[in-house]
Amino acid sequence: MIDTETPVTIDPAVDIGGIDVQASDRRATVIALDTLRLVRRDQWELPTPCEGWDLRGLLGHMVAENRGFVAAAGGATDPDVWRDDSLGEDPWVDFAASAVAVTAALSGPEVLERRLRIREFGTFPGSVAIAMHFVDNLVHAWDLARAIGLPGAVDPELAMSALAFAERWEPGESGGAFGGAVEPPVDATPGERLVALLGRTPHRRSA
Repeated sequence: MIDTETPVTIDPAVDIGGIDVQASDRRATVIALDTLRLVRRDQWELPTPCEGWDLRGLLGHMVAENRGFVAAAGGATDPDVWRDDSLGEDPWVDFAASAVAVTAALSGPEVLERRLRIREFGTFPGSVAIAMHFVDNLVHAWDLARAIGLPGAVDPELAMSALAFAERWEPGESGGAFGGAVEPPVDATPGERLVALLGRTPHRRSA
């Protein structure tokens, strides 16, 4: 999610607009995994669109978020559960393990109605918490792609679903994982609108 230095407002009662958040979140997780498979061992120190984070730092954040959501789905409310960003010699292995765990933890109908404590942001219905994880995963998959020089095109269907939710929060403008919105191109795709909303400059291939 958004780093702890970035103010955020999310209405705990926000309507997620009929989005199948569990299926969307699983698809975003697969995209992140597939993108990480393309990262070479000599690229972990490359900068990312997230200010202050290289690839390894961004992946540590994503792993910590996955671990935090697993703990929250199990009823944890201690903020310390969101701080384990430790990575081993092969960061991909750590992310893959955390991705499997969070997918299992956020699956099934019961978690949709459960109340989850998400960082310092508050307590939310499971459906809203999963939507938060989905947007985070999808946009960070774009960050990973851009860091290694790929265009990072966002699946249009997933981008529209993420926009429907992300347009209802206020990430603030103090940097971190999600920054203040930037103006997208007039003819922006849904993916470009999404990353621009969350503080990224959309990438355009030269004509």
